[in-house]
Amino acid sequence: MSEFELIKKIKKLFGKIPPSVKISIGDDAAAVEEDKLKLYTTDMFIENIHFKREYMNPSQIAKKALICSVSDICAMGGVPKYVLLNLALPKEEISFFDEFLEGIKEFLKDHNLYLLGGDLSSSLKDIFICVTVIGEVEKNKVIGRRGAKIGDKIFVTGYLGNSSAGLELLKRGIKINSNLINSHIHPPLRIREAQFIKDYEFATSMIDISDGLILDLYFLLCEDNLGAKIYKDKLPISSDLRSLSSFLSKDIYEYVLYGGEDYELLFTVKKEKYEEFKDIIEKKRKMVAFEIGEIIEEEGIFLVEKSKISKILVKGFNHFSD
Repeated sequence: MSEFELIKKIKKLFGKIPPSVKISIGDDAAAVEEDKLKLYTTDMFIENIHFKREYMNPSQIAKKALICSVSDICAMGGVPKYVLLNLALPKEEISFFDEFLEGIKEFLKDHNLYLLGGDLSSSLKDIFICVTVIGEVEKNKVIGRRGAKIGDKIFVTGYLGNSSAGLELLKRGIKINSNLINSHIHPPLRIREAQFIKDYEFATSMIDISDGLILDLYFLLCEDNLGAKIYKDKLPISSDLRSLSSFLSKDIYEYVLYGGEDYELLFTVKKEKYEEFKDIIEKKRKMVAFEIGEIIEEEGIFLVEKSKISKILVKGFNHFSD
């Protein structure tokens, strides 16, 4: 198919749009008329850097590429609404295209999103995907990385380390635990939880965990020159990860503290809202969240294990590290 034919196919597949969208796929730009605060985020998803095709099929690749960007909108308390998609692939890989688009379509339908346009290109070797997501949030309720205060409690919305442990299994070619592998291929997306946190105004700061708990926590702390205590016995670890601890021949806390791509929400809860929030998650069970620590004045991240407190190394995924 020619580029023009591919665009026609995309337009036919994703032609349904809401009334607020005045112009979309097929024009030079999209035109949208709305009134809330807009959130914009974009992510690249590059073959052999972010994904390998021997681990994931085209539909799975499409969905994970979308999860990466949609999760950023959630981390600010926003509702994701529109997607722009750029795709470059080798000419001989055109068969990748159909299954990839089906994955995009299924994801958009599941999460009430609309594709507004993008760009197509050939590439010399690998597949390159760039996803831009546009979301919205009430002007006075947006949640950023900055805002944590001393005494605020630190929470996460789910288990840590599963994705990186799943990737380790894929790298070894061992598929002995489908739950861990699925956590890497299709990590959770916390849209509902983000809206609950935002609507009740619990959070003073929030981020999604893409580069590992410690590194992403550091990103929160450095905005306000603060520190944190993390309680080792409170870190949420799945039974799947615990059961594979000896098999993986690696301390599972390496996955829990430093493993990336969990896409859980990491957030701080203001002191005056703490009891109410704890009551909601423990008794009313409106959402799942795990309290793992608290914000302190002294800069740095400290791991508390029984009576022992030690400052821990800040590290995580970094594209430009050795």
